[in-house]
Amino acid sequence: MNKYNREAPYWITIAHLPKWGTEKINRLVVKILHQFKISLEEFFQLSESEWKEQFLLSVKEISDLNQARNELPNSAFIAEDLYSQGYEIIPLNSPSYSQILKDNL
Repeated sequence: MNKYNREAPYWITIAHLPKWGTEKINRLVVKILHQFKISLEEFFQLSESEWKEQFLLSVKEISDLNQARNELPNSAFIAEDLYSQGYEIIPLNSPSYSQILKDNL
């Protein structure tokens, strides 16, 4: 399993954060991948205090992320189901992800 397949549940989870708009999610993803240069998997392994101190997240945002962290097993099941049906999940940080789509985000 390549690293992009392994991270699919994290991408699914972060993309479905409750009441978070696309712009807010994108800003967090940029901070995770480009500013801190860690994977989504590593981000979800951080403690609440690390989220607060390093990412300057509010109590509500941390609560949302904790709920999302609890949904990771469900997201893993969704990813496996998609793969078994022949779908490919191409995350934003994959070289296969369209540059035009990245530019439009």
